[in-house]
Amino acid sequence: MSTRTFRSFVAGSGVWRGVSTWHPILAILAAIGVVVVGQVVPILVIEAVTGGKIHTAPADYGPEAIYEMMQGSGAAILLLGQACLALLTIGVASLHGARFADTLSLNPPEGGRSDYLHAFVLMVPLLALANAAAYTLSPDGFMSDFQQFAGLARTDQPVAAFLAIAVGAPLWEEMLFRGFLLAPLVGPLGFWPAAVLVSGAWTSLHIGYSAAGLAEVFMIGLFFAWLLRQTGSLWIPITCHAAYNAVLFLALRYLTA
Repeated sequence: MSTRTFRSFVAGSGVWRGVSTWHPILAILAAIGVVVVGQVVPILVIEAVTGGKIHTAPADYGPEAIYEMMQGSGAAILLLGQACLALLTIGVASLHGARFADTLSLNPPEGGRSDYLHAFVLMVPLLALANAAAYTLSPDGFMSDFQQFAGLARTDQPVAAFLAIAVGAPLWEEMLFRGFLLAPLVGPLGFWPAAVLVSGAWTSLHIGYSAAGLAEVFMIGLFFAWLLRQTGSLWIPITCHAAYNAVLFLALRYLTA
């Protein structure tokens, strides 16, 4: 592991070499299974806690439904679901005798701590531009997405909500999509077609957003895939994803009316 310059970080060839024992089709089916099965436990808990007051059709799990879940004990339930999804991802990544850390690229970045700094230096202006573009393309849609997320940030369970948004979501989403699913698809498709497919799948989790918001999420997904390619470590996109969510949560909770 060695320190890299910012120029070599950006312009250097990718160092990631995905490790997977999964056939691409089986990997896609396994990822779908993780998402579906991972929602069963929290849905059952929600039904038990609320007496069936929250409708549990999967299509209804957009931002507004999640906001409703986050009230009361909902944030803890969301954390439980995220823990299930993370453990299921680790489980499928460990099949066929593989080490899940290798399958999910949970190794130190090639450039050491400097890779984290370079990733953040790139992420801040890129996400600022992405947000500006989303607002320019659809001001109403952008504000609608903003208000939905603001509702999550103003839950009456701030600690659990913060952990769910800034830790749970980045961890399981990155492990499943860019960690587990990307590598099996790169072989037959190549890196960028596979990254596009995986980013599209990840974007589908945010289906309640506006069209501009979905486009922004998709582009962020491609950026996170590129970070994995450049650094060889899933910890870089996990950390960037977590930092972005954390800053957004804190800003919406404490800096807005």
